Amino acid sequence: MKVASWGWAFGDAAEATEPSPVHTYASTGEYTVSLKVTDEEGETSTQSKTVQATAPVVTSLTCANASRPGEFVACTIDLTADVSGFEVVLNSTSCTAHGNIFRITSPVSATLTTDGCYEQDGKTLLVTGPFTAGTKISAEVEAPLLQNAPQLRVAGHYPEWTLTFEDGEDADFNDLVMTLRAFP
Repeated sequence: MKVASWGWAFGDAAEATEPSPVHTYASTGEYTVSLKVTDEEGETSTQSKTVQATAPVVTSLTCANASRPGEFVACTIDLTADVSGFEVVLNSTSCTAHGNIFRITSPVSATLTTDGCYEQDGKTLLVTGPFTAGTKISAEVEAPLLQNAPQLRVAGHYPEWTLTFEDGEDADFNDLVMTLRAFP
């Protein structure tokens, strides 16, 4: 039989009717999550499981845009939890200027692109740790050959962010599109 409806109870008065909901608890602790499914003929089945809600990881990624041509966008990840490493993946490029650079500068040095407009989509920079809570990972993105200040937009949250870079040639924020993923 095909499932016709879902009924979730998260143990904190919150409920949902989607097949795969996401729920965030307001407080740490132990909760009983129940799922009741009903099929097309009205038959029901219920299962429950105890889950442990922990304090959220508030690791953050912040970036400061360049103010002048030739400067770099400076980014910092402040780790509030231990991570085994992270990766940066170049998802796509849509630029014509040479020289767009993405590199990690601290606590290790590594470079993803030295000429980002001409790098292959899917190129990956894997940085292994471990890195302990309290570590600040620094990176920079630069467009040294253009006459405008580069900028970077950050979307997402731990453990995955999307970075969209504007090298200053236009204003489309798709010159370098990268994913930064931390591995807890």
